[in-house]
Amino acid sequence: MERLLAVPEFQQQLKSTRGKDEAFAAGFLLARSGMRKLDDASLERRTAIVVGALDRMTETDCARIVRGDTTNPHQVAEGFTKALERLDAATINDWLDLSFEATVAQLRNAPDAPVTKQAVAEAMRRLQEALPEPEARRLARALGSSAETPDPDVCWAGKTVFRTALTLPPAERSVLVRAFVQN
Repeated sequence: MERLLAVPEFQQQLKSTRGKDEAFAAGFLLARSGMRKLDDASLERRTAIVVGALDRMTETDCARIVRGDTTNPHQVAEGFTKALERLDAATINDWLDLSFEATVAQLRNAPDAPVTKQAVAEAMRRLQEALPEPEARRLARALGSSAETPDPDVCWAGKTVFRTALTLPPAERSVLVRAFVQN
């Protein structure tokens, strides 16, 4: 946090917040938005950390993360933070470094490298091909309508996609780790 407080753009951002909760939510959203501006290696590290955190949270909190729920950023951040705290110190420090880099990138309006829907669709097709047939069918059902899919299935699908993406060849892996933060 000390590093972030030393960033002039962040100091300016804090001036527009009222209270600790609002500042926390603003910081969370800045880091979340800035993730799309990071390089592929950083996004791969981020994906691995997210999988570890998802493994350590409730299915409800996991499903919120997988669905990209931003209706209550403080609640989402709190659930994610609790899960992060269950990881080892090196992983937590890596997450903090990634969050710092993402926040600064967002504050400084660094460019992002968006991926096309076509590239994401092709990478997801390859991901599904990498899964055993029963898992591929289950994943297709879970991803079909995640708003109506029960939390346990959404959580399983998210973890499966994130884990499998990290095993794909570099081109598809790059597309997917970017797609995970593109929203």
